[in-house]
Amino acid sequence: MPERDDDRVHDQKIDEILEKHRKLDDICVEIFFTLQAYKRLRFNELHRYLKMFGTDISKPSLIDHLNHLKKQKLISRKNEGFQNVSYGLTDEINSLLNPPEEDLKE
Repeated sequence: MPERDDDRVHDQKIDEILEKHRKLDDICVEIFFTLQAYKRLRFNELHRYLKMFGTDISKPSLIDHLNHLKKQKLISRKNEGFQNVSYGLTDEINSLLNPPEEDLKE
């Protein structure tokens, strides 16, 4: 069965994400996986989870890592009101890592 164009584009995007992921330091990898598991977290929640999982990181260092991940277009920052900001994987990455259920049935 020939590979569809959609499948090739999907695979190419996954490869691009994996290449970016390979270049991340350990703390950025921990942030990425924490956000993958918990979807969206506020800054202090993310900091608390990272510490709970054994990643010793200061808040200023966390800000630097979050900015790096945003620059790499791996995470997004969402303003939800005054002093209410959350972080999560980008919509594109979420759609690639968590395909709709109908895609899984094929």
